[in-house]
Amino acid sequence: MKDFVDKMKKRGIGGPLMENLVYILFAVVFLMMMFLGVVRAGSSSTLYEQIYAKQIVLVIDKAEPGIEVKLDIYDLYNLARENKFSGEVVKIGNTENKVSVKVVDGKGYDFYYFNDVNIVWSLDKKERKLYLKFVEKEDGEENKGEEVFNENE
Repeated sequence: MKDFVDKMKKRGIGGPLMENLVYILFAVVFLMMMFLGVVRAGSSSTLYEQIYAKQIVLVIDKAEPGIEVKLDIYDLYNLARENKFSGEVVKIGNTENKVSVKVVDGKGYDFYYFNDVNIVWSLDKKERKLYLKFVEKEDGEENKGEEVFNENE
């Protein structure tokens, strides 16, 4: 190892040149990460994720057991298609009281709700609608989690 270090010093690779190279490398990586963040924010994907997650949570927080709601999420599907995203656009987690909206690869946007009801939900990809049905949570019952909503019930 000492021979390698001595050879590098003789070639002028060690010392200040190596320090500058490492500094430049870190600077380039940092600038690329900043650029990617600005590009993602500029595409309005994050804005739509936030808007739809918050609107869905507002509907959930105002709902009472027995209510059925159909929400139009046409713009979300169009944005997901533009971004070549093929996953689930909306997820509702009953166990953690969370709505997740994602239209690009990555984390997406999560927003939490306070209403203590079970939500039976499904996505209709053909009509681009989100169906929600609110069911009374019985005493001592854990939230059921995601279930498929059958429109013919």
